[in-house]
Amino acid sequence: QTAHLIYLEGALLMMSLRVPDALPLDVGCLPHATLLCGPGFAPRDANEVLARATDLGWLDDVAQLSTGCLDVLGSVRNLYIQPFPDFVLPARLEAF
Repeated sequence: QTAHLIYLEGALLMMSLRVPDALPLDVGCLPHATLLCGPGFAPRDANEVLARATDLGWLDDVAQLSTGCLDVLGSVRNLYIQPFPDFVLPARLEAF
């Protein structure tokens, strides 16, 4: 599964993450790291943006930078998705 760098214009910059199936996750939480938040937005908003993009199929089979408009968090904003198919973050769970 590909990791993606996702930018919701003026709002959020995040990275979707691949995690091992054995790693427990909170129900409804999509693995990601929130990198930056714009004014009026919080890190908790990233999961909603990622969920909407996933539901629309925008993270499926993305081979290069793609763009679209997303109606989320009370406004319509440009969304940019850059795939990183071979991205590996070498880290151990104990480090977090």
